[in-house]
Amino acid sequence: MGQHPVIDPTTHYGNSRQLRYCHTTIQGWRPSNEDAHVACLDIGNGNSFFGVFDGHGGPEVAIYVSQHIVQTLIQNPYYKAGIYEKALKQTFFHLDAHMRTKTVQA
Repeated sequence: MGQHPVIDPTTHYGNSRQLRYCHTTIQGWRPSNEDAHVACLDIGNGNSFFGVFDGHGGPEVAIYVSQHIVQTLIQNPYYKAGIYEKALKQTFFHLDAHMRTKTVQA
């Protein structure tokens, strides 16, 4: 950990006709910001997707998930059928299994 926290926030904004969002991240005491996020205002079927992924000691997995979760989710048959809870669970399991079998680079 550094001697002083980095407390300069990074803020992002987005909006559509129906929705406005804002998210802010601060590095804090870590040597770098290890978190990743995703904000998609329209992923089909009238849905939006927002996620914050904590790096837990490194940014690689958080970045990988933020870059692949939406596409993996919307291709899931349960998502297409409107069974969103099951689709989301399967999406996380799929990404986890994929990362266990490949060398993942953010």
